[in-house]
Amino acid sequence: MLSRLKLRSPLPDDVEILYQQQADPAAHQMARFEPRDVITFYQHWHDITHNPEITVLVIEHDNKVIGDLVCWTEEGQRIVGYWLGQEYWGQGFASQALSLFTEQLEHPLHAYVHQANLPSQRVLEKCGFIPCGQFSVDDGIELLFRLD
Repeated sequence: MLSRLKLRSPLPDDVEILYQQQADPAAHQMARFEPRDVITFYQHWHDITHNPEITVLVIEHDNKVIGDLVCWTEEGQRIVGYWLGQEYWGQGFASQALSLFTEQLEHPLHAYVHQANLPSQRVLEKCGFIPCGQFSVDDGIELLFRLD
């Protein structure tokens, strides 16, 4: 089943699907990330997809957009993030997509994940990331992972 997964450049029609995925209450509860309203999301999507310093790829399975991946630099660290629609959780898509993505990027890479988001911690570990730090945030602890 996973062999039909592919990463590709974003297309204009992807934005509505990705907006709906990030607006899912279960998804933002899991990620501990506040959803963006439609206008803010569309502006953010435009900004990141038109910034040559940011790498953005869409995750597609059976010709359906199931999520996205992004890599940016912040305070000298290359950070990766990913988002999948809830209906695609727990099927190995995140691990496969992140692994394919990180193969294309210059290392080291970093990722932040909330301590309560155990599924994302497992995805990062499956892809070779190791915990290397933690930081207090308003609702707990944010963990920092690194991939050399």
